[in-house]
Amino acid sequence: MDSWADTPTDILLDIFGRLTLIDDLIVAHAVCKSWRLSVHVSAGKIHTPPNAPWLMLAEEITKGNHPHPRPRPRPRRFFNLSDNKIYHMNLPEIMNRKCGSIGFGWILTNGLDLQINLIHPLSKLKIDLPPESSFVEQLISFEPERVRLIQIKKAVASTNPWDTEAHCYNQKCIIMTIYGQYRRLAFTKPGNKTWIDIKTPPKTAFLDIAYYKDKFYAAGCFHVYTCINIDDNSDIIPTATTRTLIPSWICPASRKYLVESSGELLLVCRYLEYQSEPRGSSVTVYFDVLKLKEKEETKKKKKKKKKKKKKKKKKRNKYELVKVESLDNQALFIGDSVSFSLTPSTANGCKENCIYFTDDFSLNYINEKGSGSDMGVYNLKDHTIEPYYNGRSLSHFCTPLWYI
Repeated sequence: MDSWADTPTDILLDIFGRLTLIDDLIVAHAVCKSWRLSVHVSAGKIHTPPNAPWLMLAEEITKGNHPHPRPRPRPRRFFNLSDNKIYHMNLPEIMNRKCGSIGFGWILTNGLDLQINLIHPLSKLKIDLPPESSFVEQLISFEPERVRLIQIKKAVASTNPWDTEAHCYNQKCIIMTIYGQYRRLAFTKPGNKTWIDIKTPPKTAFLDIAYYKDKFYAAGCFHVYTCINIDDNSDIIPTATTRTLIPSWICPASRKYLVESSGELLLVCRYLEYQSEPRGSSVTVYFDVLKLKEKEETKKKKKKKKKKKKKKKKKRNKYELVKVESLDNQALFIGDSVSFSLTPSTANGCKENCIYFTDDFSLNYINEKGSGSDMGVYNLKDHTIEPYYNGRSLSHFCTPLWYI
C-alpha cells in the first residue's frame, strides 16, 4: 500500500463504522476521493451529534473565462469551532438553495423550483418532502427568489428522519415548520404528499419552534404555545394551545428562540440595534434568557387532596416564564437552524454561559453585499460580545448556519 488513498474499501468501511462522532467523518471526508466514497456509506449509521457545532458558511460561486460563463459552485466550507479550521465538502445538491439544519445531521433545503427536501451532506441521502405548493398559504404574487427567501423560516424534526435499520425514511418522524409571509405553523412526515396546517390564534406570527419532552413548542411575540394533536391520521384538528404569557418587560419586537438545555426549556430573547450603514442592517446588542417552569400555586394544588367535587373552572396555564442569570455552564446556539445547547469542554472549544448566534434577521438581506455579518458569542455574565469566526461569509438568501 503506497498511500492512505490505497487503503482497501472494506477496511475503511470497518474503521468508519466504528466511529461515534460526525466530526471524525467530516475530517475523513476531506482526505481523498476513495475515503469520501466510504464516508458516504458510513455516515448514515452515525447517531451521535458532532463533538462541536460546525458552522456551514454561505455558498460561493465561481465563474469561468467564457463570455457567458455558467456559475459553478465551490466546495461548501464548514468552520469547526473546536480547532478553528475550515473544511471543504462538495455539495452540488444544495447549490442555489436556502438551507436550514433540523438536527440529526440533516439539512432542509428549498429552492427556485419550489421543491423541499432533506439532505444528509455526509451520506448523500436525500428525502423528498411535500412541495411548497401544498402549503395552505401560497405566495402567488411573489417572484421565485422571494419565495425561496421567506417561505421556510425554520424547521425542526422530532427524531431522525432516516431509519438506519430499515434503510428508508422514518415514518414516525414529524417535521414542524414556520412558513409563509405571516409565519404560520405546519407539519408533515417523510412520505406524505402535503403539509398540514396547525390551528393557531388569529394574527399570531411565530418566531421559533422546538421539540421538548415529546411535544412541539412555538414562540410568538407575546406567548409560548404548546402544539397538540400532531397526527396526520387523526380527525382531530392539530392546534397550538396552552399559552404561556411572555413577561411584559420583554420587548415584543425582540427575536425569540426556544432551546432545550439541561432538561429545561429556555426562551432566549435577542435585541437588535439598527444601523444606518450599511443600509438597512441591524446588529445584536443584548440577550435575555427565561425558563419555562411550573407555577408554585400549581404545585401546592397537586399536594392537596380533593374532598369534594368542584364546579369545572376555565383551564388555566400551569406554567410561567422566569428570568435566569446563568445557563448552568451550558452554551446555547441559535440562528435560522434548530436551536440547541452543549456542555463546553476543552475538546469542543465552546465557552460556558455563552450564546453563539448567527445572522438570521431577514431585513439584513437587503444589504448590497448580503447578510451574514451579525455573528458572535454573547457572554451572559459580563454582557460582552466577541467574534467566533473572523472571516466574511455573506449571502442574499442563505447565511451561515449551525450544522449538528
